[in-house]
Amino acid sequence: MPKRESTPGGDIPSKQELIRLVKQLGEKYVIPFPVEWTVENWPEQVWKWIQYMKGELELESKTIKYTLSMHSYRGPIHIRGMWIRTWYLFLDDKGKGKVRVFRLEGFPLVEDNVLAFYEGRESRKYLDWEGKTKPRSRFNPNKQLVGEMKIVTKGTVEYSVEHTDKGEEVITLRFKTGGMKGEWRLEQEEKGSDAYALYRVLPELQGKTGRFVYHRHCIGTRCHYDLRYMLEGEDYVKEFNLYGDLREVGLEEPIPAVYKHCYDPSWMDITEQPEKRKVGGLWTLVEPIDSGSITVYNEDIDFINFTLRGNVLKDVYCVAKKTEQGWVLFKSRLPGMELDSGDPAVGPYSKFPIEEKSTWDHFIVRLYDLRYFTRCEPSSKVKEYLPDLEIPEGVTVGVCLYPRLGRIHGARVAYVIFKKDKWDYDKAEQWIRKHNLHNWQGEQIREKRT
Repeated sequence: MPKRESTPGGDIPSKQELIRLVKQLGEKYVIPFPVEWTVENWPEQVWKWIQYMKGELELESKTIKYTLSMHSYRGPIHIRGMWIRTWYLFLDDKGKGKVRVFRLEGFPLVEDNVLAFYEGRESRKYLDWEGKTKPRSRFNPNKQLVGEMKIVTKGTVEYSVEHTDKGEEVITLRFKTGGMKGEWRLEQEEKGSDAYALYRVLPELQGKTGRFVYHRHCIGTRCHYDLRYMLEGEDYVKEFNLYGDLREVGLEEPIPAVYKHCYDPSWMDITEQPEKRKVGGLWTLVEPIDSGSITVYNEDIDFINFTLRGNVLKDVYCVAKKTEQGWVLFKSRLPGMELDSGDPAVGPYSKFPIEEKSTWDHFIVRLYDLRYFTRCEPSSKVKEYLPDLEIPEGVTVGVCLYPRLGRIHGARVAYVIFKKDKWDYDKAEQWIRKHNLHNWQGEQIREKRT
């Protein structure tokens, strides 16, 4: 095997590795030479170029320029005269000589969570450009009306990029001044998608972190559920034996529990396959349901509150407290969340509003406030979200999507439409509650874009 040459940047990798590194950089930068030929003939120069470009990539975690601009136009005043506004975030990450362009479906100076769509790269001139836009031009889709681009705010921002295990891009932006002051994130919905969520990172409650597992535990035909967790720096397991399933109960619905400590950390390893364990001389079956991270905020002799972040129990805030009858554990609303607001991140209306008009042949039962949702799914996709639900004749179920901090969009049943000739108000509400549609929570089913 030929000996590798030594350079100031370290030993030169193999030619196959050089080609891989160059192509990896090509995902972000224009490669100014034919890859295989140059690697074959000039490996040392290619290796030096890779080292230089890696230094450029480090700029991604430093301060860059940004501009937030608004494009607007208005229709004829005698027809409706409404302004049509679109906001654009330009980020000068020094990639390929142009700025990244994100189109925003909302105004981040007054909204903490908006949809964003990546529209590729454009000239750096848009960091400073203001002016009129012609119909059917880059930022003006209107066929006849002249629009105008104006800068709302600009400056510098701390910019860093990372990717999740599944390849989704996560951009962190730390604004020191201005209306967007604070930390924001741009999170890609899935690898290859142009859809992102732009949201302000709210200060989290401080707490201890660790791991949790959630099991179904059966002795013969008698079963209960175990929530076990282990905090960093501790060598024992804390455990709740639950006589109810966290997946099934609604908010503030208490589950009787037994709280204890366990000094066998191997219970935390049961995360994939069922396992038989001997407890008190009896063989038991432990079935894993979920696992993930836990943040515990308060922990004393009669009160514990924490957040679970698993694949099934996603961002579930729980409270456990000791009562005269013993411990109870329940899912709860995060402190400060407004009750009965119809916010899908909090919970449904306690009393469902009903919308009806004399000219309609139907009435609508609202479970949540539609203003919190970004869009609703077509009727054809409802069965994908609720495959086990039998929808009777005269009923239409509306599944809508809402943004969640740090996650892809959540899904809720936002409304149900009932035909008047087959349903009355009481029967409609009974059907909704019987199938627990008001408490159902899902996750956006995404299709790969082509």
